[in-house]
Amino acid sequence: MTTARGAATTWPQWIALSLYGLALTMTSNVVDPPWLSQKASELAGPGWQNTLLGSVAFIGLIWAALVQPVFGAWSDRIHSPWGRRKPFLWLGSLLLALALAFLIAAPSVPLLILALLLVQTFSNMVQAAYQGLIPDHVPEDQRGRASGIKGFMEIPAVVIGPLIAGYFLGRGQIWGPYPVLLMVYLLVGWITAVAVPSQALAGPPARRPTWIYHVEWGRAPTFAFWLAHRLVFWWALLTLRTFLIFGSLPILC
Repeated sequence: MTTARGAATTWPQWIALSLYGLALTMTSNVVDPPWLSQKASELAGPGWQNTLLGSVAFIGLIWAALVQPVFGAWSDRIHSPWGRRKPFLWLGSLLLALALAFLIAAPSVPLLILALLLVQTFSNMVQAAYQGLIPDHVPEDQRGRASGIKGFMEIPAVVIGPLIAGYFLGRGQIWGPYPVLLMVYLLVGWITAVAVPSQALAGPPARRPTWIYHVEWGRAPTFAFWLAHRLVFWWALLTLRTFLIFGSLPILC
């Protein structure tokens, strides 16, 4: 059987398509809560750490929800010798590295918020393009298995990210996780360049929404429920986590 040009039909190819998920999940689990809680302790007055951490995280998440569809729509429309997604993956990773350095070095609360907005902007630039890799390269009848690999690749990063951050921050080295993340992105970017085809299985859809945030509710009647579910789930989880970070410190210390 002939494999279509641009198709990813084997497990190694699906792993290559999923590597940016590992890098992004590692980054998010180093930024929040380890780096943000450390910066909140440095910049907020006594008793205000929870307020600052919760406010900064909330602002960042709202901003992420707004910018990711923009980059997703933009990457759908771009034409380049490297395909639609790779320019966003590579440029977004470079800009994300600069934004992470700004976040670590931020000397004040306003600059910390600005740095987090930049981190969210460029991480979602990468994520928007990354989420298009499976639809671009995996035949429809194999996307379930490819998506399973994608989800599996993100699980170790949930553990590895906090472990790396905890190791360095426990020794007072806030910059310690930074070169580790840089090496991860360099490796993932190189593997993506070599292993992921630049040509997609099909071009972008001819029918495009006139507004980026447009949702065809008739085609996805359960989408509103899914959005509400995710909102309530993450709201509860982040509220509990933020409380535990600083609420447990007096007990542990």
